[in-house]
This record gives sequence, structure tokens and C-alpha cells, in this order.
Amino acid sequence: MNHSGIHILCLLILSSWTFSEISGQQILRQKVMKKAIITNEQSINSPNMESSPCFAGDKIVYVFTGPKGKIWDTQTGDAFFDLGFAKVHEENSLSEKGMFDNNINSPYHEGPACYHDAENMLYFTRTFKEKKGPGSGASDTFYLRIMTASLNQAKAEVRPLPLVAHAYSVCHPTINSSGKTLIFSSNQAGGIGKMDLYAAYFDGTEWGGVISLGNAINSPYNEIFPTLVNDSLLFLPPTVREELADLTFMYPALSKVSGQHRKFWPLLSIRPTMI
Repeated sequence: MNHSGIHILCLLILSSWTFSEISGQQILRQKVMKKAIITNEQSINSPNMESSPCFAGDKIVYVFTGPKGKIWDTQTGDAFFDLGFAKVHEENSLSEKGMFDNNINSPYHEGPACYHDAENMLYFTRTFKEKKGPGSGASDTFYLRIMTASLNQAKAEVRPLPLVAHAYSVCHPTINSSGKTLIFSSNQAGGIGKMDLYAAYFDGTEWGGVISLGNAINSPYNEIFPTLVNDSLLFLPPTVREELADLTFMYPALSKVSGQHRKFWPLLSIRPTMI
């Protein structure tokens, strides 16, 4: 039997996974994880938070918090999340970490990202603050939006992804290999739970055709942090409740990115300190 290797980074702990027959139907009948080697990437990790890595060419892009500055998140008491990067070596070690400039990192949170190699395009989550008028008596509202950053020039060209989003959030993008299907999380009205997964399609001119992945994947709780692998496996925590329960990463095997699925299998369980 042939074996293919895939390397997955989770919370900046480098894991080497060996899969059998990663594409096709046989994966549905076999144990996915044959071997896992977990090492602490000490050259990248810090006393603060590093999370949500994605591959971007010969680098990874990840979310981190630095020292608390002049403004910070009053809910967590920590600095706002920023996006950083690090070089990936052939043996899968990481080094040469850095952070993006304020063209990508805003004064508020930047969140999970994904990368499309052919376009050299980064898709990432950004927090926007909607200020209420003086005397309105209402608190400012924060929304999440998906941004694109073209990395083809020294100064990244950053634009919002043109998805219609009014009074709700869209976030946590993951894109397929053709760059024409984007899966993301949103709390828009009419969903099954608090945060559901949706897919948007690019027709060569604009993004549209947004559909829910349906109740086969979405639950009454939160579907967040999706990662699409090989255009056929979608890794995600199946339900994230308000309480901090064990977070089990699951994957449904998708026949197509259309909400159709075969079955969920548990892959890895951890107890998170923050969701």
C-alpha cells in the first residue's frame, strides 16, 4: 500500500501525520492517523499566545499576542491578536519569525488565515469596530470580516472580501486549491446555530452563491476554525459550546464542497484554555 505524508501544524506544535490513500474512497474505511510526532517549536513559541497556523509557501502564517500596548482587549486583559509568520525548513522546524506591518495588522484583532498559492493571496479575519453615535446609549459593536492581502508586492494590497455582511460577522476562511471555493464561519440570521459554516463560490468575476453547509455539519452551537485539506477533508471542532469542554477536532469526508458528507471521525482531543 502506498503512503503519503502530510504535515499539519496545530497551535504551533508541529505534528507529522502519515495518511494512507489520502484521496478517494479508501480513506473512509481506514484509520486516518498512522503516526504522530509532536515537538514544541521553541524558537517560535513565547510566554504569550501562538495559534491557528496555516502554510503560506515556504512559511507559516499564525495568530499571536505580543506585550500589552496602549490599547488592549478589555475582555481578555491581553493585547489584541496580530498575524505573524515564520520560515518552514525541510525538516519541518520553524525559525525567522516576524510580524506583518500595520497594513495587515490593525489596532484590533486579526484572526485565523488561509493562503492560496497560485494567487499568492492571504485571506484573513479582521475585527472592525462600529461606533455608536453620542447619546445613543448603545455600546460600540465589533464585527468580524474576511480580508484579502495580495503578497505580490512589497506593501500588501489589502481589501475586504466582497461578501454581503451587514450586522453580522464572517470569519475563519479556508480555501480550496482552485481558489474558487471558500468555506467560512458566520453568525448571520437564519443559521442553525450561533456560528455556522458556509461556502462561497468565485465565478471568475465576483464572490457569491453563498450556501450553508447544512445541518449535517452545522449544529445548534458554534462551528468555527475550519481547515480544508486536499479539497475533500474538512477539519473542524464539530461543536464549541460556551463552556470550555474538551475540544475534539473532527473531519467529515466531503464528496463535494456542498454540505454533503459521509461521516465524522474524531482526530485529536485537547482541552483548550481559550476558544
